Amino acid sequence: MSEPEDTPTTPTGGRRSAVRRVVSPTAVIAVLLPLLTVGALSLVRPDEQPEQVARAAEQVEPSRTDLVCPPGEGKDPLDLAAAAGSGGEAATRVPDEDESTPVELRQDAVTEVDEQDTVLVRGTGELAAELIGARSREEGLASTECVLPRPDYFFTGVGAGANHSSTIELANPDQGPAVADVTVWTSNGPVDVPTLRGVTVPGGTSESLDLSQVVPRRGELAVEVVVSRGRLGATVVDEIPEIGREARVAGWLPASPEPTTDQLLLGLVGGEGEDTLVLSNPGTDEARVELRVVTEDASFVPEGLEEVRVRGGSVETVTLSTTVRDQVREGAIGLQVTSTGPVTSTLRTVVDGDLVHAQPVSPTEAATTALVPSGNAHVVLGRAGGAGVAEVAAYDADGKRLRKDKVELTDGSGAVVDLPKGTALVRVTPRRTEVAASVVVKGNGATVVPLRPLVRFGLVPDVRPGLPE
Repeated sequence: MSEPEDTPTTPTGGRRSAVRRVVSPTAVIAVLLPLLTVGALSLVRPDEQPEQVARAAEQVEPSRTDLVCPPGEGKDPLDLAAAAGSGGEAATRVPDEDESTPVELRQDAVTEVDEQDTVLVRGTGELAAELIGARSREEGLASTECVLPRPDYFFTGVGAGANHSSTIELANPDQGPAVADVTVWTSNGPVDVPTLRGVTVPGGTSESLDLSQVVPRRGELAVEVVVSRGRLGATVVDEIPEIGREARVAGWLPASPEPTTDQLLLGLVGGEGEDTLVLSNPGTDEARVELRVVTEDASFVPEGLEEVRVRGGSVETVTLSTTVRDQVREGAIGLQVTSTGPVTSTLRTVVDGDLVHAQPVSPTEAATTALVPSGNAHVVLGRAGGAGVAEVAAYDADGKRLRKDKVELTDGSGAVVDLPKGTALVRVTPRRTEVAASVVVKGNGATVVPLRPLVRFGLVPDVRPGLPE
């Protein structure tokens, strides 16, 4: 019987012939398809992205301004003004109260508000760029400006002991809650205070932090208030309690500018008393600080005044009573603080039972304004940025201009300009130069009031999708 045709036969001779293999079409596709895909993609050119040009934040005029004014005692007046503008209507409100009270403000006129609690002030429209305020005290002369809420505050020279204590006032002008963290530095370094972390202030309310109760310590302290959520206005009430025959002394400690390596404490008060310079170094490295006395036409290091070393994260105190008083009698107008690392500084003076604070003031080309409490006042100009003129204009409480002086300035120079009796508002306008300015007021005590430029615009960042990393 013959074999079927499809039956394979085995070759003879001991050798095997190669078996013919058939390639599957699926395998061909599996190999070629990725190669074809890669090749096709290599031929595709995506649209070129236009070059992203970095643009600065846009300047816009503010449409609303909120001020936080510290509490007073007894009959401490709160003054509000529309500086260098047409005026308008502002609204004041006390924390924990829902209703607000309208206040009509006129250009360069000063309006008094009868309220001793913390006061929240809101200006809208054109008034938003003109609103200023200050709390003052006639008995034991003192004054402090109302603050714009901001994310970071430094206070140098606060106390938390039996012979010097300070209270931090936090006020929330918005409806939602705000949260702040308070850091405390001593001469030995930072202090860990859990109760000062995550301090929550509900919307429209205020919170008081008595440091002598929260973190009792001897010596001078410095604190930083960082607002991590919402907005807060932070102010400090400073007090030296009655000790023996010494009467109680109280006032407001102004916030220090951000730490820097060059500061001008402008406005020195003469007379008998005690001058204490408090330096704070919030960094980690040691800072070496040089102190120079500033006059109207020069600055110099007094004989015997040595360099001060401030360790990182600590506070250093320097007693300057003899040095400063001698130089004030010879015409000194300020104290220049130059350091190798960023520091903060405050000069605290006790004069005739009154507490006075001088804080750094920066030169500026913009017009600066301040509310002036009752007393004998003069404007101190310092650190001019070159040859130019400074116009000093004084206004009474009704907005009437009492006098206008023009002061010639040269590079680094300063001047002292007496203000007429009844001055309630003063404005310094530099021409072709920049200059720093403070007001020194003497009466039943003394106070130093810095002049600040108005907030004429805010910044809106340039935000666009798809910016390259």
